[in-house]
Amino acid sequence: MSLFGSIGHFIGGATKTAGRAIGSGVKAASSVTGAIGKGISHIPVVGKPLHSTFNLTVGAPFAVAGGIASGGNISKVLIHQLQSNVQDVKDVAPYAQTILSTVPGVGQGLAGGIGMSLALANGRPLSEAFVEGVKGAIPGGAVAKLAFGVSADVLQGKNVSEVVVNQLPIPDQLKKGLLPALKVAQDVARGKNVPASIRQNAEDLLRNVPGDVGKALTAGIAVGNAVVLQKGRSSETMTPSYLQTLAGKGSERLKGDKIAQAAYEHLPVAERHGFEVGLGLMSISGLSERFVHQIRNMVTGEERKGFDMGLAFHVSRVTRVAPKIKSVKALAGWHLTHGMSGAAGPEKAAMMKVIAVDPDMRAGAKLAVQETASARKSIFTRIAEWFGL
Repeated sequence: MSLFGSIGHFIGGATKTAGRAIGSGVKAASSVTGAIGKGISHIPVVGKPLHSTFNLTVGAPFAVAGGIASGGNISKVLIHQLQSNVQDVKDVAPYAQTILSTVPGVGQGLAGGIGMSLALANGRPLSEAFVEGVKGAIPGGAVAKLAFGVSADVLQGKNVSEVVVNQLPIPDQLKKGLLPALKVAQDVARGKNVPASIRQNAEDLLRNVPGDVGKALTAGIAVGNAVVLQKGRSSETMTPSYLQTLAGKGSERLKGDKIAQAAYEHLPVAERHGFEVGLGLMSISGLSERFVHQIRNMVTGEERKGFDMGLAFHVSRVTRVAPKIKSVKALAGWHLTHGMSGAAGPEKAAMMKVIAVDPDMRAGAKLAVQETASARKSIFTRIAEWFGL
C-alpha cells in the first residue's frame, strides 16, 4: 500500500514520467497494468527542474544543491539511492543511520553535505521535532550528536556558541576554524558568491575533522540545509499564485499539442484549470511523489478531477505510441484511458464518466480498454485466437 493511499500508485507513475518527452518512455510502461518500470530512470529529461519555477531568492539554494549533487565529484547513484531510501522513512533511527552511512560515499564536508540536502528535502517533512529526534539517534555517541547539532543549527541560520564547539574532541586548530567553515557552507548553500579560495579552505577543514565527528558534521549540514530548502519551497509553492504558474505552463503545452487541446476542450469548464495545472506540473523534472501529492491536495472539487486527467494524459503521451486514428478526440480518449490505468477505482470512474460523454472520445477509450484486456490474456489464449480456436 502506498503512503498516499489508493491514489499513490497513480501519483508514483506520473512522477516518474514528469519532465520527459512525448514517446520517450514507450518501453517503460507495462501494457497490462500501466505500471512504470525502473527503466524510465534512464530516459533523459527535457523539462526544466522544479526550482526554475521559483523566484530567485528561493530558487538559488535549490540550484546550488542540484549543481553540487550532479557534479563530477559526487556520486549521483548514491544521491538517488539516498532520496529513495528516506522518501517515506517514519522513524528517526533508520533515517539517521541512512544519512550517516551515505556520507563516506558522497564525501565528507561542504559539498557532500549540500549535495545530500536536496535528496533529503525531497523526502519526508523535516519538522523541528523530527530533526531533534534524528540528532538524538545519530550513531557515534554524545560527541557525534553534538557535532550534528552544531552544523545543522548553523546551516539553518541559528546562533551557535564557541563554548559548544570547544566541547568537541578535535584538534584546537580545527575547533578555531569550525564555525567560520560552517558559515561558509551556509553562504554557499544560499547561493552567495563565495571566493573559491575561501570555499576550498572551508572544505579542507571539514574534510579533515576525524572519525564520527566529521561524518556527523556532514550529516548535520545535509539535514540543516534540507530544512531550509523545504521551508523555502513551501513558502513558494503552497500558494494559489503558484498554481497559476503551473496552469500557465500547462497552457503553453496545449498550444503545441492538438490531442491535448482536444482533451482540454472536451472537459467541463470547472475542470479545465486543474487539467492545465496537472499538465504544467508534469512538464517539470525532479519532482517527488510527496510534492505531486501536495499540489494535488491544493486543487479541490472538479478541478482535482481535471488535475488527475492532466496527469493521466501526460503519462500516456510519454509511455504510449498512439494507433493510427483520424479523430483527434478519439486519440485524446485513448491517451486518457491508458494513462489512468494506474489509478484506483473511484478516480478511474470519475475520469471515465467525463470521457464517455463524447462518442469519439468514448470510441478511443473503448479501444484502449480492449488493448489492455488483450494484453492481459495469456499467451496461449492469444495463440488460440490467432488460429481461430
